[in-house]
Amino acid sequence: MSGAARNYGVVVRPSDFTVNEGATTELRQKMREDRAKIDPEGYNRGGTISELMATCEEETGLKPPRPQWEKDPYGPHVGLPYVKEWYKKMREQGMDGWNKA
Repeated sequence: MSGAARNYGVVVRPSDFTVNEGATTELRQKMREDRAKIDPEGYNRGGTISELMATCEEETGLKPPRPQWEKDPYGPHVGLPYVKEWYKKMREQGMDGWNKA
């Protein structure tokens, strides 16, 4: 139960293992406030995708991975309108589109 609180911000009642919604809401608010103290601008991934791709080989010795929108999509989902639109948008905007997403 402490893992649920620590990892997911969920408070579980020990008596019947149900979610205590009020306590969960309070815990998640406290977690947001604590994160804001550490990084007020939100989750820091170490730069934009473009910046990370530019320094990938230098920092890791590995070539940067190709973004998935540069590859041809496959599978049953590729015919869905929102998937087609996402691939179209990303191919037009590239990394700049990803950084804004």
